Amino acid sequence: MIIPEKLEKIAEYKPLSGNYLRLDANESPFDSVLSPSQLDNALSEVLLNRYPDPTAEELCNAYADHTGLEPMNIVAGNGSDELISVIVNGFFGKGDRITICPPDFPMYQFYAELAELQVDVFNKENLILNLEDLEEHMRKSGSRAVIFSNPCNPTGQGLSSSDILSFADRTGFFVIADEAYMDFQNDSIANKAVKRDNIIVLKTMSKLYGLAALRVGFAIGNEKLISAIRKAKSPYNVNSFSMALAAYTIRNCTGQIEERRSYIIRTRDELYKKLKTLFEAKGAKVYKTVANFNLVEYDKAEDVYNALLKKRIAVRRLGNLLRITVGTTEDNETLIEALGEVL
Repeated sequence: MIIPEKLEKIAEYKPLSGNYLRLDANESPFDSVLSPSQLDNALSEVLLNRYPDPTAEELCNAYADHTGLEPMNIVAGNGSDELISVIVNGFFGKGDRITICPPDFPMYQFYAELAELQVDVFNKENLILNLEDLEEHMRKSGSRAVIFSNPCNPTGQGLSSSDILSFADRTGFFVIADEAYMDFQNDSIANKAVKRDNIIVLKTMSKLYGLAALRVGFAIGNEKLISAIRKAKSPYNVNSFSMALAAYTIRNCTGQIEERRSYIIRTRDELYKKLKTLFEAKGAKVYKTVANFNLVEYDKAEDVYNALLKKRIAVRRLGNLLRITVGTTEDNETLIEALGEVL
């Protein structure tokens, strides 16, 4: 068997394994809000001998009611990763050009290369995505499509909804906006994107909702775009357990979810101040973010990363950047104490 060249050049994704205090994956620090009795209620009608609902109707209806959208504007996926893959493969052909804006979520490039697209790279300046510069770059490169996260993973910087919508309207470019962290910024374009024919918005239940293990994501767009995604996805792409638990959480746990949102935002800002004190004394820069993590730029990032690993604490290192997820109160205290020793 000859391995295709496109697979030979793609690096395998290998997450960190082992017993660490995990502040590296931007997961929720809390488990599901569902109690054992609620879990039983949510799963009571799941039939293991039947395939899942291919339309994820109840889940999409629950999400539509929660967001003020219409079910026809929503399609569910096995995490937003699957939806990225479906969109890249379904809307583009071999050799088509798509723009990415690093530093950003690396899976955009992974799926684009797997689909044999031409990946056009626009590097952010000072970690900020300047849409006017992006427009100029894309016009010169000939790219007609762009995918980026907002708020950005890993920088934690957020663009305003009005700026993104203006960019899409002005340019006519096909915009795929990944709002995995928008629950912490609260400036989504989703409700206005559904009135346009050149925007798809991605959402996830892995961050704020604490349901990363279920792999539930959504694509949002006008009816024509969403219909096209439904055609391109696998028929039974979201399993019945995930659909039932996610729908139940959306419909019954709003209060607890809002408490968690408030905790994460408040604690993120408190951690920012502590990290600023620790790192800026060493000449590093700490960025304010609108996500569920903080970001540090430090020329000795690798040393700090390795020193924390020896203390069984995992953060994410990307070159000279350290991305540090908000944890529980105990997690955060452990981190700050360890950084005080490391630095």
